[in-house]
Amino acid sequence: MSLPLIPFYFVRHGETEANVASQVAGWLDSPLTPKGRSQAEHLSRICERLEVKPTRIFHSDLSRARDTAHAVNNALNLEITEDKELREHHVGTYEGNYGWDEVLALLSRGETPDGGESRQMFFDRMMTIFPDVIRSHNEPVLIVAHGGFMHQMQRFLGQDGQIVVNNCHLHYFEPWAENEKAPWKVYVFDEIDGKVVQSPATWCPSIAKKTSNACCV
Repeated sequence: MSLPLIPFYFVRHGETEANVASQVAGWLDSPLTPKGRSQAEHLSRICERLEVKPTRIFHSDLSRARDTAHAVNNALNLEITEDKELREHHVGTYEGNYGWDEVLALLSRGETPDGGESRQMFFDRMMTIFPDVIRSHNEPVLIVAHGGFMHQMQRFLGQDGQIVVNNCHLHYFEPWAENEKAPWKVYVFDEIDGKVVQSPATWCPSIAKKTSNACCV
């Protein structure tokens, strides 16, 4: 599968009530916790200090992603677009009733949850909407969505697609055309000693390049 090699940012929403309860939310509208709102506000301050800032925000229509996106946008004041197709993996009757370990076991066997999506169905949905989103601007956009979106990107980049992505941990995908099988370098941003530091995501193939640099002040 070929995707447009355009840089973009991605972040998973802040902590939710379902996260605290270790329950799969899927399409259920689990709200942010106070910690989740604080995470989104902190992320806003990080985005404000990026050397290369996003130029537009796209977010899932579920409230946990919407509220995170709008909190981040308080610092950026960008055009913001809601898109239902950026929703989390729909796991049907498992939503609100089971933890991820149980759901992942089901999905790994290639089964489709009752009333939900198989892994392939979800992957196809993500890979249909994703190119249109990142093509919308010449400069990087920020996608605020769900852990499942990152799992599909991990699969695309040759990983197992089940590596946990922390709430509100900002990721940057930099085109890496010479590596055809995994054509993005993936970085994360953290605040360390008062500075915003960019470093390779531990699960990304680019880690082999030993690339790391501090950006912003």
